[in-house]
Amino acid sequence: MQTLPKEIETIAPTKKFVADYDIKKVYNSGLMPFALKIIKKLPIINIRIIRDNIMAKADLIYSYGTIILNRRKYVLELDTPLILTLYNTHTMKNRVVLFALKKLLRSDNLKSIVCISNACKICLHKIFNDEKIDKKAVVIYPYIKKHSLVSSLTSKKNEKTINLLHIGYNFYLKGSREVLEAFRVLNNKHKNLKLTMVCNVPEEIKKRYKRFKNIEFAEPKFEKDELFKKYYSKADIYVMPTHYDSFNMSILEAISCGLPVVATRMFAIPEMVIDRYNGLLMDMAVDYYKTNFMPNDRYWNIDLADYLKKQEYRELVSEIVKKLEILIADKKLRETMSKNSLELVRKKFSVDERNSKIISIFKSAKQN
Repeated sequence: MQTLPKEIETIAPTKKFVADYDIKKVYNSGLMPFALKIIKKLPIINIRIIRDNIMAKADLIYSYGTIILNRRKYVLELDTPLILTLYNTHTMKNRVVLFALKKLLRSDNLKSIVCISNACKICLHKIFNDEKIDKKAVVIYPYIKKHSLVSSLTSKKNEKTINLLHIGYNFYLKGSREVLEAFRVLNNKHKNLKLTMVCNVPEEIKKRYKRFKNIEFAEPKFEKDELFKKYYSKADIYVMPTHYDSFNMSILEAISCGLPVVATRMFAIPEMVIDRYNGLLMDMAVDYYKTNFMPNDRYWNIDLADYLKKQEYRELVSEIVKKLEILIADKKLRETMSKNSLELVRKKFSVDERNSKIISIFKSAKQN
């Protein structure tokens, strides 16, 4: 959940978030996957009761992904409806659970459902197919801070090297392996490329690419400001062929720096990367979400990273190569897409845009 507008007084501030890198260390240590394996076997609905002493002075509850059982007005934010069952598609298909969820979402206490993408809103409709729930759903995109809305084009005009950037916490889930394989092919044709991988790359993979002096490996342990300063601002093209995403904030960060993006058509990504406008899109190698925005059971209830590790996606690698070739060969196209990325952020993902809609939602919820 992002910071709320300053016009809204927060009675019970959210606890300070754990740094991204700390969360990823827990994930990669095996603790989080182990916990998820247990949770995914249980038909759990993501619900919570908030203590009355916390709620005494509050007009409204704002909840990310959790249904509130208190008899108080609240607004619910979703990146995907699957968060309501802790990302378990089997639980979502359980008739008893589906009936209970529909009743909870129809509750008059729930005033609005903020979907952070249109894909999320469509998915919500397809799962519940309920007019009252549909009327509560509104698309309000995340914002990206103004301090990062700077194009690095001017500082790179005279540089001959084309810098490719990929950032992802999980090597297999984010398509990082395919990025490296595509770069190996491109490097044979172009001598002016550099690839930066801010990613948890396995040591055996690093050794395989040791001879490439134009590949930089960095651990994903940077604060956001550092990422913008050290990596986004110095890149020419952002590459994200993800196999697993409901939104992908790194793409939003990339376009806020005026980068053209090469990415897969995963769920909400086409809302940030408009094909041939500010980037180039590719079909998914793994349809984690189907083309109708519904989750694919085949991939949601398994250890996806382990599954992907055993597969080869040569067609996706070829597609990455083709799309990057287009941008590498055409500087004017890169510059046009860069400007378009900045314009898209200004129109859809600015702080003012989000805050005005959030305030409107809150005022309406308080009055009704």
